[in-house]
Amino acid sequence: MADFTDTEEWSPIYQLTTADAVKGGALGKSNTQPRQLANRTAWIKTQIDNAITAAGLTPDATVLDQLAIAIQTLALGGKNIGVPYWHMGDTPPVGSMAFTGQLLSRTVYETLWEALNNADNNITVISDADWLAGRTGCWSAGDGSTTFRAPKVLGDFLRVWDSTGLIDDSRVLGSFQDFAVENATGSVGGVRNDNASYEPTGPFAVTASAGNFTNGGALMSWIDFDLSRSINTSTETRPRNTAWMLCFRYQ
Repeated sequence: MADFTDTEEWSPIYQLTTADAVKGGALGKSNTQPRQLANRTAWIKTQIDNAITAAGLTPDATVLDQLAIAIQTLALGGKNIGVPYWHMGDTPPVGSMAFTGQLLSRTVYETLWEALNNADNNITVISDADWLAGRTGCWSAGDGSTTFRAPKVLGDFLRVWDSTGLIDDSRVLGSFQDFAVENATGSVGGVRNDNASYEPTGPFAVTASAGNFTNGGALMSWIDFDLSRSINTSTETRPRNTAWMLCFRYQ
């Protein structure tokens, strides 16, 4: 007994005629139909494997719902489970969540937890202690047995991690960094203003003045500094921006 040698092709299925002799073997008439069906099956399997691969998964015959997962992934634009994507709505799409640092059940969100731990995806999962200490941009292992935690990215700008440490040194993946501006220093001594037309400009302004000097009508002025007189200011430092929602798929 020998197995069929199938070929990946979609061909018509031959119908035996009354004149065909029943003959076995690789090219025997009685094996034509099963051989053609085997070829079709091989062709279908290739298409399925291609779809699964296009969704970022590794074909695995033991995962019975893998094709369904792949189709759902492709229908959502190829967004892999657990991987960030931008969403232009005020609520996440079906099957997705926003990154709010939420604790999740490993049982309820089993597919997501498996995706995070899939070596092919190479997603960093840290301890919850490290997450709470400031690495809020990573997934955490939660309590280590029943839960895990999502990254928390709310109102923050994303910065590409400098894995070389040459620019943004002393940083680790997923670490939070509070807002700051480069320091600016300066000083102004007693300013004698002999001409009223020489007024401070930009962020500088006169806050008070002392009386006349004996040799003229000049004033001694006190100068303060306020950037809001020159540029847009707020309670935080930020560039121009547009607010979108950052989401991840969990199924």
